[in-house]
Amino acid sequence: YDRILDSFNGFPAVKKQLQFPESHAKVVCDTVKVTRATMKKMMLDKLRSPEEQRAIRRLVARVFGLVAECFKAFGKVLDEKQAGALKETLASLGFVEAASKLWSSWSAVNAEAEEKKEAVEEKKGDKKDDKKDKKDKKDDK
Repeated sequence: YDRILDSFNGFPAVKKQLQFPESHAKVVCDTVKVTRATMKKMMLDKLRSPEEQRAIRRLVARVFGLVAECFKAFGKVLDEKQAGALKETLASLGFVEAASKLWSSWSAVNAEAEEKKEAVEEKKGDKKDDKKDKKDKKDDK
C-alpha cells in the first residue's frame, strides 16, 4: 500500500489565492526547492529502522507526486530555472530517467511556445513595417 500516491489536483488553494499562472508556478516550485533542501538535511540515505524507511518511502512518493503534478499543472509557464529545479529534485530522489523525461517534455513544450511567440512578433513586425511604408509614401508625395 506504499505505492498509492497522494494527488494534489492542480493546487486549488494556490490558484484561489494568486491570480496568474506564473505566480502559481513560482510558489509551487519554491515549495519543491525548500522540500528538497529539507530532505537533504535529513540525510535520508542513512540506514534507518523499518518504520522510518516506510515513512521515508511515503515522503519520497509524495514529493514525486508533488513534482509530477507541478509539471502537469504548470509545465507551459515554467521557466528554465523552475524546470531545472523540478528535474534536480527528481534526480536527487533517484528518479533519473523521470527527470530526463521531464526535461525533454519541458524543452518540447517550451520550443513550441517560443515558436508561437516568434510568429506573433513577426506578424506585429510586419504590421509595423506596413505602417512605415504607408507613412513613407505619404511623405514622398
